[in-house]
Amino acid sequence: MKLVELTIDNEKVNNFRLGLANTAWLRLRGLLGRTIDSGFGLLIKPCSSIHTMWMGYPIDAVFVDKAGTVTDVYENLKPWRMASSKAAYCVLELESGNAERLNIKVGSKISW
Repeated sequence: MKLVELTIDNEKVNNFRLGLANTAWLRLRGLLGRTIDSGFGLLIKPCSSIHTMWMGYPIDAVFVDKAGTVTDVYENLKPWRMASSKAAYCVLELESGNAERLNIKVGSKISW
């Protein structure tokens, strides 16, 4: 999986690794079987809906449109739940609490 830099509202997020899940296999797997921490996120693209089935921990899901604008933020999404955004092109999956810690909200601009 390729790692890239994360930028939120034109500010680079230091000490953060962002994995790109942009193949069918990486998108299907998502975070399953991976451990995450506050310094890691996974960007799944294209993607407008996710599930947390078989996951052992909650996550934050940040949906982003093609222009890089955050359309929806689901915080503390527990295992066995679903989330979606009709306007989304991709989703950023983060450790639960990271959306708030990184000050990500609807309307924020994200790039990688």
